[in-house]
Amino acid sequence: MELQNNDTTNRPGCARPLRGCAILIMLVLVGMVALIIYLGNMPRTKDWVTCYGNMEQVGAALGRYHDVKDNYPSDLSELKKEYLGNTRVLYCPLDHSRKSISSYAYHRPKPSSSADFVVAECHRHEMFKGVPIVLRLHKSGKVTVTNVVVQTNKLKAEDKKK
Repeated sequence: MELQNNDTTNRPGCARPLRGCAILIMLVLVGMVALIIYLGNMPRTKDWVTCYGNMEQVGAALGRYHDVKDNYPSDLSELKKEYLGNTRVLYCPLDHSRKSISSYAYHRPKPSSSADFVVAECHRHEMFKGVPIVLRLHKSGKVTVTNVVVQTNKLKAEDKKK
């Protein structure tokens, strides 16, 4: 009587190369889907990255203004020409009206304001469709990007704890 050999490692055929090929095809497909999603969001990303850079320049101009005058301007129009190289940085790329002094909501800091005090904000951006983000310029010159939905949910959770 002959014993059967259940060892499949030496069996002739091409099961292993096909399995590796299938994994490779899946990785390529996942990469292509990720690339399509990324390219679909490029305009949104480009706009808020430009706005982020604008706010950094406004923050630097506010710092120069404060160094010279030892206070902060009453509005951002006082930064024009003398403290800003390009006055277009006062406008968010998504603001096409240009009706006001600046696109950014400006909050004049007091001398006693902390470095985390929010000096300017932009509420025009979305990370993805229906997911708004806010860009905030702090007195320290740091710019932060905040997901409004996440922040609102955190605040609601904190309120429930109280």
